Amino acid sequence: MQLEKTSSNNKFLKLESPNAYLYISSPLVDDFIKNFVIGTFENQKIEIFSEGLKTKFNIVTSEIIPEPMFKSEMKFKMITPMVLSSQIQFNGKLNTYYYRVEDDIENINKIFNQNLINKYETIYKKSYEGNGLKLTWDYDYLLKASKENKKLTKKVSIMKDYESPIEIIGMFCPFKLKGDVELIKVGYEAGFGSQNAMGFGLVYEESK
Repeated sequence: MQLEKTSSNNKFLKLESPNAYLYISSPLVDDFIKNFVIGTFENQKIEIFSEGLKTKFNIVTSEIIPEPMFKSEMKFKMITPMVLSSQIQFNGKLNTYYYRVEDDIENINKIFNQNLINKYETIYKKSYEGNGLKLTWDYDYLLKASKENKKLTKKVSIMKDYESPIEIIGMFCPFKLKGDVELIKVGYEAGFGSQNAMGFGLVYEESK
């Protein structure tokens, strides 16, 4: 969900504008999207509950955003951060390590591709036999961000009931992909990286 203007108040997000935009993307168009659209328009509203507070959004309109023409080389900008992580051993315990833009690009590509392959095999119910993708960051953007001291990572706290918040770190930087068109399509529709059910990994094609 994209909010026009917000401010933070302790652990709550205060809406400064009455407008919000909800983007929904899924490779399961016939099932998930159709059922969601039918269900929400029957109710004409979406309600969000959090710690005893209820926020109601009235649905004004909806539209289908055309997919890009998928090619073997594409460039994307992020709407939400992309999360890539792996489990590492530390002090005798397994811990989650969240990758940053400055990490080794080969390791990032390995985790990035395996995540997409898992999605591909889940969606199409067959083994993946392609050559994968090569991800590179937009280095012009990296240079500009460095000069402006702009952060390339975003930490998001996910509140779960009354337990301690779950801290998730995502990367926020335009990137280029080269390789298998089918994997690019899977990532565009299902989300790149992990934690897609929470809204991470949503992108749009950067116009030339």
